[in-house]
Amino acid sequence: MKITKITTTMLHDPDGYVIQDATIPAIDPNARGKSQLFVHIHTDEGTIGLGYAPGHRSI
Repeated sequence: MKITKITTTMLHDPDGYVIQDATIPAIDPNARGKSQLFVHIHTDEGTIGLGYAPGHRSI
């Protein structure tokens, strides 16, 4: 099985709020809303993997 393609999808909710705790990197105080980044990994056998991460602007 080999990876043939990687795509990303960024979802953003401009009215969302971010919860800040000690496990989350410092957030830009000027940032508005909440985002989520999804990563789609496609293989030559037809399998598609999905991963996600916080959608900070630096990502």
